[in-house]
Amino acid sequence: ALWNHCAYAAWNAHDAQAMNVEAVEAVTAENIGAGYAHTITGTRSVFYGASLVFNDAVDVRFYFNESKLGDYTVTVNGQTAQPAGTTAVNGMSLVYYNVCDLLPQQYNDGHTVVVSDGDNEIFKLENYSAYTYIYNMLTKGTSADKLLSMLKAMYLYNVAAEQYLVTDGAPQG
Repeated sequence: ALWNHCAYAAWNAHDAQAMNVEAVEAVTAENIGAGYAHTITGTRSVFYGASLVFNDAVDVRFYFNESKLGDYTVTVNGQTAQPAGTTAVNGMSLVYYNVCDLLPQQYNDGHTVVVSDGDNEIFKLENYSAYTYIYNMLTKGTSADKLLSMLKAMYLYNVAAEQYLVTDGAPQG
């Protein structure tokens, strides 16, 4: 349902009668709020970035510079993590870790990723959620318009779903 809503809202936004285009266009980083900003401590050189992955569900993906990661241990939300895969970007080899299959009510749950060498914390990323990614992309405003539209629609879908769950599906009037 989320994917269908987001795809419909993002890619069919030209059909103003089909949906409220103004609502999608009105979503900004300020609407979402700076409460979704993440914090980083330690060396940034090991961390490359994060993204959302849209498959059957939404995943948050964390990328690290494989050559700088070395033999460090990576924990995600307090659990030792194994890499989900590797990829290359501009000749740089990256390894990534996923937080998988998030439900819409989990999009604002902050995740913590720690890179350590034994007892020494080398890098720590805190409070990174799906909303953090949306917030960051809207703040940058440099992504493809379709991606930004889809992220805005995803945010609106989640707000609508939360409202529905709060009211037990009873219409507000």
